Amino acid sequence: MNKLKSNLLWTGQTFLWIAALLFIPVDNSVLIPLAQAQENCETALADAERMYVDGRLPEVLERLTQCLPEGIPKNDRVGAYRLLAFAYLAQDNLDNARESVKNLLTLNRKYQPDPNKDSPRFIALVEEIRPTIPTPLTEKLFGGIKKWFWVGGAGVLVAWFIPGPNPAPDPDPDLPGPPDLPNK
Repeated sequence: MNKLKSNLLWTGQTFLWIAALLFIPVDNSVLIPLAQAQENCETALADAERMYVDGRLPEVLERLTQCLPEGIPKNDRVGAYRLLAFAYLAQDNLDNARESVKNLLTLNRKYQPDPNKDSPRFIALVEEIRPTIPTPLTEKLFGGIKKWFWVGGAGVLVAWFIPGPNPAPDPDPDLPGPPDLPNK
C-alpha cells in the first residue's frame, strides 16, 4: 500500500472513530454533575468572599482550590487568587500564599494592590514576587507591541521623508594632457 492510500485509510478510520464517539448516547448521570460543577464554580468567588468575611478560612480554601484555575470565569481569576492568598496569609501558610500571588501576577503582570483595602503583608508579598515573574518575550524585546507599533511606524515615516545620504562627489580623475600639435 502506498503512502497516500495509507494516510487516507488512517484518516478515514480516525474520522469514523470520532463520529462514533460523538453519537454514543451519554447517560445524564455523567452530564448533570459536570454542569453543576461548572455552575458552582461560576459563583465560587462570591461564595468564598462571604465565607472569608465569616472567618471560615478552610471553606474558602476548599471552595476556591476546587475551581481554580479553569473553573472560575477568566475575569474573576485574579480576584480568586487574591482571596486565596488572603486566606493562606491568615493561616500563616506563606508558601501557598506566595504560590497564589505568583498565579495572580502571571494572569495580570500589572496588578497593583490597593493600599486602602489590602493588608501590608499582602502588598509586601506582591512586591516581593513581582520581579520573579518572567516577562513575556515581546515585552523584553520590544517593550510592548503597542509601543513598537508607534515607534516603528514613526521610524518608517521618518526614513521615508528624510533624503538618503548624498554621495561624495568624485574628484576629477587625472586626465592625460592635450596631444602635441602636429609639426608643419
